Amino acid sequence: MSEKDKDLFRYRLIAPLLDPDLQRGDKKAIIETIAGKNHQLPSGREVKFSPETIKSWHKRFRKEGFDGLKDKARSDCGKSRAISEEIIQKACDLKIEVPRRTITKIIDILEGEGITEKDTVKKSTLHRVFQHKHLTSRIPKEKGYWQRFQAEFPNDLWQSDQMHGSYLPNPNNPGKNIRTQLLAWMDDCSRVVTHAQFFFEAKLPNLEHCLRKAIQKMGVPKKIYVDNGQIYSSKHLASICASLGIRLMFARPYSPQGKGKIEKFFGYVRSSFMPELSSSRIITLSQIIEQLF
Repeated sequence: MSEKDKDLFRYRLIAPLLDPDLQRGDKKAIIETIAGKNHQLPSGREVKFSPETIKSWHKRFRKEGFDGLKDKARSDCGKSRAISEEIIQKACDLKIEVPRRTITKIIDILEGEGITEKDTVKKSTLHRVFQHKHLTSRIPKEKGYWQRFQAEFPNDLWQSDQMHGSYLPNPNNPGKNIRTQLLAWMDDCSRVVTHAQFFFEAKLPNLEHCLRKAIQKMGVPKKIYVDNGQIYSSKHLASICASLGIRLMFARPYSPQGKGKIEKFFGYVRSSFMPELSSSRIITLSQIIEQLF
């Protein structure tokens, strides 16, 4: 097994732990679930991993990104760390991910993940930082956590999904119709559809094409949030994200609320765009793509 395959395998294994919407107790349950299963290595051998090993990979990825999953000697063990901009930014990210997190909980996470040593970060320091960045305002009570989450800045987080489109004549089989598939990427903060395009198949090369087009328009996002469908859970997409420094996160099964913003866009396509196609003379894929925007 190559080093790259090993690193990608570890990344895929801890991917469920990178979900920004995990609530109290969820992470522990996910770690126990992963540790309780047999996992097939790229070499074909089945193994089990201890909770401590999974926690270690997760902690290293949170600190160093994809490079943290590599087998290498750690040079920072045992060294004391002063409060840095990196730690402050991490604390802000934790607050943004779950706005109801308390300062005490954020400090516990920073210390528990080895990002900072015990008693290095004071509550008063973080309180001043959060006040300065307007992260301390009270959040009104609403029905459901999913209504409250939003990335703070454009390109902090993109989400992607797919939907069934209209039937068009199959260019490879005259006389037969084939259903189109719409693939889309959306910025979570601005709700801008960074790129969307119809295809005859929702396959990985088409998803990669859409992602490339979106990046050409908007730049590289920090994180992307997708479901566990086959094209999103592929090794190739994980490799692309790792090489570009994009944090790949997966929605929890049976939790469609996490992609509510892009589903709203799909709702518009279904209610306002698709009905117009039925009364038009559009018969080719290029025509439907041209009409979308």
